[in-house]
Amino acid sequence: MFKKTKTIGVYFLAAVLSVLLLVIIMRLWNSNPMISYGYEGDGLFNLEIIKGIIDNGWYLTNPKLGAPFGLDFHGYPLADFLNMAIIKGIGMVTRSWALTLNLFFICTFPLVTLTALFVLLKLRVNTVVAVVAALIYTYIPYHLLRGEGHLLLAAFYMVPILCWMALNMFEEKGYLFLSETISWKNINKKHLLITAIHMCPN
Repeated sequence: MFKKTKTIGVYFLAAVLSVLLLVIIMRLWNSNPMISYGYEGDGLFNLEIIKGIIDNGWYLTNPKLGAPFGLDFHGYPLADFLNMAIIKGIGMVTRSWALTLNLFFICTFPLVTLTALFVLLKLRVNTVVAVVAALIYTYIPYHLLRGEGHLLLAAFYMVPILCWMALNMFEEKGYLFLSETISWKNINKKHLLITAIHMCPN
């Protein structure tokens, strides 16, 4: 029980540190959360997606755009179901496209930190080193340079998990296999389902 509580505390501390660093780096005390932090790159496209989710329930159709028949994204699906689901959850609470956009972008930082920390601890890296490494990984220039202009690219929190899964997926007694024998009978069905969900399109 103590070990589990300590682990939760480590994750909580890492998430708090990642947000504090973001507040300092972006000087968020000077910003208005009801105004988008960036319109460059695909910024306007992201705003359309987010407002479409808030107004219409999902991003695939939008009767307010694409006259005369409305916008239909079924021919141009995005492989970001989890991101869209998070955006929808935030949007259901805020009902504001700008605030939803900003909150989602801010959330990408602790999410990246937590997934990186999870993988590093799974690899039995020293806890202090793992926290520092996770924070460094979170703040690689790519994250801030992509920003809200390339919002979905900045949300790379699944990369550590997928790399970890790829590393041990086909190892004996790895993620997919229950024993030393690599065969269909020894596949862990629960882990196979999780892998399939991660690969699902919209």
